[in-house]
Amino acid sequence: MGIINITPEALSLSGAKYRKDLLMMPVHAMQETLQYMTLRRGIRYSETVGELTGDIDMGPYSETRVDNEKMDIKGRTLYTFFGSVVKKFSPNSVVKSIYDSAITKGEELKNVDIARAVMSLLTAKIGHNLQTHIWDAVRNDSGSTSEDLFNGFDTITATEISGGGIATNKHNLFEFEEAITANNAVDIIKAFCEAASEFLVDSGQRVNLYCSHAIYRNYLKDYQATVGAIPYNTEYRKAVVEGFENVHFVPLYNKANSQFIHLSPASNMLVGVNQEGEEENIIVKDYAPFVLTYIATMFFGVQFESINPERLLVGKLAAATSNNAGGGSAGGSTSGTGTQSGGGSDAGGGSAAQSKVATPTFDPASWTEGETLTVELATETDGASIYYTTNGDTPTAESTAYDSTNKITLSATTTIKAIAVKEGMTASDVATKAYTKP
Repeated sequence: MGIINITPEALSLSGAKYRKDLLMMPVHAMQETLQYMTLRRGIRYSETVGELTGDIDMGPYSETRVDNEKMDIKGRTLYTFFGSVVKKFSPNSVVKSIYDSAITKGEELKNVDIARAVMSLLTAKIGHNLQTHIWDAVRNDSGSTSEDLFNGFDTITATEISGGGIATNKHNLFEFEEAITANNAVDIIKAFCEAASEFLVDSGQRVNLYCSHAIYRNYLKDYQATVGAIPYNTEYRKAVVEGFENVHFVPLYNKANSQFIHLSPASNMLVGVNQEGEEENIIVKDYAPFVLTYIATMFFGVQFESINPERLLVGKLAAATSNNAGGGSAGGSTSGTGTQSGGGSDAGGGSAAQSKVATPTFDPASWTEGETLTVELATETDGASIYYTTNGDTPTAESTAYDSTNKITLSATTTIKAIAVKEGMTASDVATKAYTKP
């Protein structure tokens, strides 16, 4: 049997020698998602990304005409949050998980840098966990996991909707009025794309439709039922939306429970890392016999470069779709079942579903000053009760009940999630608001 001896010294030297490569390992482990986004390196804590607004136009020659159209650069901030992990592990168990039966042969391991392989495996796990929460992460200063490190794309989306930056009257929000099923997916997704700005879907650029695998499967099932199967073609794999040849489906496992779908080019979906500063490191230390301690630090964060309709259209899913496992609901396909200013209208008539409670709102809109902040929640539905969380969990009727006579008081950066409930009605959508202490 081959003898493998992994010492803390060997792992520590491997970490130092391959530090640059190892810091890239989490990024390599995220390629399943990052291949459809844009990676920004060298961002330490924050960077302002700008979007140019306004217009400039050339007319016939004139010595007196002056174009006074205002041009603005509206800044958005891409934050990267500094994270750390300390993990105790047994080097022998990690080696066995990598090489398994090859350990007994010995010869196959002579030219393998086992210490580097161990460090790479551990570091790649960090990237996998960051990727898992790239949409739903909520920054929580007192948290301890990847889900608490940064604000994911869905969290940023919900905050923009609460603040009015993403809205139907701004043409960057489309609200679905029914769940996407195997009976209606083609018409509903097409209505969503038809509501998008022509500059987004008709400019010749590749545009990605980020969604769950369940939604994509429903589209394929509906498309196959619409087109019809033939004996030698039992599976249809539509990579693009029917009628929108530049809109490509991007089904992702980490979108499984999302309440949104996003239509945007990869250049607008920014993922920030640093990988250049001395603050980031990967080391192994020996603190106990037979057990080593792995320590890693790095910067990470995401942001939209722009939320203008020319770069982004958000689809807010009907409540049942968020956890849709791919099944279809009864009823026929409906065209344009969503609301968006200037976009599709409801052509399906009334619904037998219960009325839905209005989504809770937050007051104030942001934390601008003071050591503490008092937050008030409200809903337009009379008699509805509001429940909320401040730990990142999705609120339910079992969560903390909001009391208007005893409002929420914050003393640190916190994200509040709230839901409104009333007997005999469908519960509201979950509202999310991130308050950053000034």
